[in-house]
Amino acid sequence: VRACGMVRCLSRFASVHLLAIGDPDAARRPEVREGLGASIEAFPAIGPGRRLGLAGRRPHGLWHYRSPGLATALGTRRVETPTDLAFFEEAVMAQYAGFVGCPAVLDRQKIEWAYHASVRRFLTPAERLSPQAWLRAVRSRLEASRFRRFEQELRGRFGAVFVLGEGDRRLLAPIHGEEVVHVVANGVDARIRMSASRTREVRFVLLYGSLDYPPNAEAQELYFRRVWPALRAASSLDTVVVGHGRPLRPLPTRDPRVQFRGFVPEVLPVLSGPGLLLVPLRVGGGIRNKILEALGAGMPVVSTGVGAENLGLVDGRHYLQAESPAQMIEAVLRLARDPALVASLARAGSRLVEESFRWERIGQQIESVCRGVAEG
Repeated sequence: VRACGMVRCLSRFASVHLLAIGDPDAARRPEVREGLGASIEAFPAIGPGRRLGLAGRRPHGLWHYRSPGLATALGTRRVETPTDLAFFEEAVMAQYAGFVGCPAVLDRQKIEWAYHASVRRFLTPAERLSPQAWLRAVRSRLEASRFRRFEQELRGRFGAVFVLGEGDRRLLAPIHGEEVVHVVANGVDARIRMSASRTREVRFVLLYGSLDYPPNAEAQELYFRRVWPALRAASSLDTVVVGHGRPLRPLPTRDPRVQFRGFVPEVLPVLSGPGLLLVPLRVGGGIRNKILEALGAGMPVVSTGVGAENLGLVDGRHYLQAESPAQMIEAVLRLARDPALVASLARAGSRLVEESFRWERIGQQIESVCRGVAEG
């Protein structure tokens, strides 16, 4: 969502050619190009070429985005097509910064080394005794160290670094410089707005996000193991699961009160329904666009502090914060029984999105910074 929003913002004031990691045939489909405002080429990644163990100096995440074809294309464009600005999406793509001979901007959806360093902090005591969890924690700690070293290598290569919130800015400013790091919020599609007929009822709990993203899979497991049984017994609520990808862990698809919808082409009808969004994330980074979309549509939100980080939300005004399964159960049941609170959160959330998280406003900031970097 953020990558597409960025491309559309850039295409309003510049001619944009997008080079991406992905399926070359898929990039040629008209529906992929439609609405982007940019030409696009995709190049397959060849991956690490071998099994990655615990050792290695380079972040393992970089290897999964290794594409000689993309590197060659960047070098060819450098010679044949003068470019004013190169815009890199995510730190894993910054490995290609040496192939462009022009000013560059780096957009960060999360701070990788901080994300990996946080994994062990959120393990329960029982999980810390598990050999599998212990090994995952060791791998995350090593990957955090690799990405921290890679971050130092990137210093001075970019005229601007975009981050999602003030917390991320504080992490990167000492490395890249206060004047280089800019907070550029995520935007919400203009079509996602609260309907005048928005209901105050809550009839379902929505779990929304990529099913093959490990933090989401862990959050869903927590919900179905420790939250859903109590909600199921104490209310008539259903659970709706929306998101692309194949689930990393089993879901209770045989439960008649659990609706597994998978990928939906338009999420607004789901967000407009009589439900609430629950974000039980314990590990994360960057920003949860699903929370912004829910707020924009007037859907109440219950989330951990990690889930709502970098958004500037106020507990009790824009959302309800819940850290433990017991607090999540309490917050969900409270909303199901309090229509006035649902309406209050809907009004405050949708107003916040209109004021701070629309692409039209964010695009003006992006243009100003990018023009300054290109001219400089």
